[in-house]
Amino acid sequence: MREKALEGDIIKDNEVPPRRAFDLYSYRVVPWWVAAMLIGLPRAVSHAWVDTKDRESVWTHINGKQWPVSLPSGIDPRLLRNEWLNEGCQYVWVDVFCLRQEGGLREDLRVEEWKLDVPMIGFVYGAPARLVWNAGPIICYLSGLGRPLSSNVDMTSDRSWFRRAWTLQETSTDCVIAGLTDEETVEQLEYLRADIQNAVPPLAGLSFFTTIPPSLVMRVLSDMQKRVSSYPIDRVAGLAYIFQGTRVPGYYKSHTEEEAWLKLWRVSSLECRAQIFFFFPQPGRGEQKWCPTWEQVLSEELPIVECDPTEKWYGHLYYEEWHPGRPFAFRGHCIKDGHVCGLAKEDPSVRVRSGELRITDGSGTTHTFRISANHQYPIPEDSYELWGTSGQGSTFTSFREPRALLKYWVLGYRQGIKFEKFSTFQITEEDERQRLIKSGLAQGVNTEGERLRTDLC
Repeated sequence: MREKALEGDIIKDNEVPPRRAFDLYSYRVVPWWVAAMLIGLPRAVSHAWVDTKDRESVWTHINGKQWPVSLPSGIDPRLLRNEWLNEGCQYVWVDVFCLRQEGGLREDLRVEEWKLDVPMIGFVYGAPARLVWNAGPIICYLSGLGRPLSSNVDMTSDRSWFRRAWTLQETSTDCVIAGLTDEETVEQLEYLRADIQNAVPPLAGLSFFTTIPPSLVMRVLSDMQKRVSSYPIDRVAGLAYIFQGTRVPGYYKSHTEEEAWLKLWRVSSLECRAQIFFFFPQPGRGEQKWCPTWEQVLSEELPIVECDPTEKWYGHLYYEEWHPGRPFAFRGHCIKDGHVCGLAKEDPSVRVRSGELRITDGSGTTHTFRISANHQYPIPEDSYELWGTSGQGSTFTSFREPRALLKYWVLGYRQGIKFEKFSTFQITEEDERQRLIKSGLAQGVNTEGERLRTDLC
């Protein structure tokens, strides 16, 4: 299975299980299939590595002394084992024991294993896999692996669990806070548990079996801006499982962040691509105009996307991987000539700016609609080509989200057969959207199943 999982530098399947598991009964690392055959998915352990000066490398027979196990100073693996046994675990997955680490006997083998094993860490922590395999809640250490829970966890430290890039995908609504002492009160524990669950609210309950909320991508990217990692590329790699592609980029530490970022969008879900298209307020400065560069993601203030918590996202942005030369493309509804005004200047005193969209129909009558922008990027008063959301699922389904129909918009210019993005706005008022729908000014809206397609710059 593993030998065939990588196709070039892309992992073909997002459900490749971990390579190893820690068998607590035999006190050694075993192949994953041993645990899968007996219990299913091992319990996942989440932690942030402490600073190098506060940890030590241990050579242990647990992993056959194949690589040094990095543990916080003074932590005994036997005590970790006892703690996990007391949690009712037979098998666990924790990176220091189950993922081949640097400094071991086979550095060449580590490089090869990491191409597949590092991106698929998200599978162990993901809600879908834990649901299917009936795995228990994630065991979470906030003060370092095996360390007692500090009563004053420093959430601002670069070594904080709340600030590491990899722990973003480990955020879960169900978790067991480990390392408890007699000092913690019920109120303190509930406060910490709420911090974990609210770290990135859109991730709560997220699974491959449900559609994603419109606020997901911007909220996740905004959170990742504040996180740190040992290697710069890790902040990109830590997003792969969250963005729900059926394929996942392999892990190559030699790749630049921009290379990894573009590769991520080529395999991410159609819905997540569409969110970056509709919500990032500027054109990309790199190879793709529809998508920002990674440098833009890290440096720009990202908009807050407000929506009904029950609203689902059905916008799709396509990339035909079987035709590598083909550009990204979007299917939705189009207004060929819309005049946008009132958004040309920044207004830091408000979070959402108000403007107008004016469209002239075939008879010469001008229709005016109230619009808004949840960002400060200036949109000069001008006529633009506009693309709006259909609220419809994939080409092969009839599922619709009426609340998203013509709600989110991208404006830009026609460059030959391609559309070049300039900025974004929304029509948030339901009565305004209904007027636009009934007017027939947006192409394809009143024709069942008909959506227009455009290639993107």
